[in-house]
Amino acid sequence: MISLDELARLAREHNLQLPVSNEALQQTVANSALALFHEPLLAMAIALMVQYRKGELRASETSVWTAATLANCYFGLRTQHRLMLEWSAAFRERCAGALVVLETLALIEIHGSERRMELSEKGKKTISGILANTDETGLLARRLQRSCVEAFRVGLELL
Repeated sequence: MISLDELARLAREHNLQLPVSNEALQQTVANSALALFHEPLLAMAIALMVQYRKGELRASETSVWTAATLANCYFGLRTQHRLMLEWSAAFRERCAGALVVLETLALIEIHGSERRMELSEKGKKTISGILANTDETGLLARRLQRSCVEAFRVGLELL
């Protein structure tokens, strides 16, 4: 049996990509309670936040800002849903899992003692490609991007 690190290395060497069908994504998003804990959705939201903040976002802040972005996207910015997500242990665990996936796939890089995040070149290309899509995935990514911008615009009120 090979380790997870070895599996990730092999996947990178062979440029392995995991396709997600639009139908599966639509079904997941249709049920927002499940969708908010879906790691691919969390990973997309995190990557968009990292892209927007350009090295200012710390890994320790991931779950707070992801909750703000998703709450804004699905429920509106000033709702209790954000607090419920933010304090959910399961949500925090899923955010950490999504962050590990992004880092393992070399889509984000984490630097320094403050663990500030930024997109790698591969991550920038991936996010640009997703945002350029005209399918449901692209629409969802653009909706998340707008929610992310709004969440950060409001800023400290969320904290």
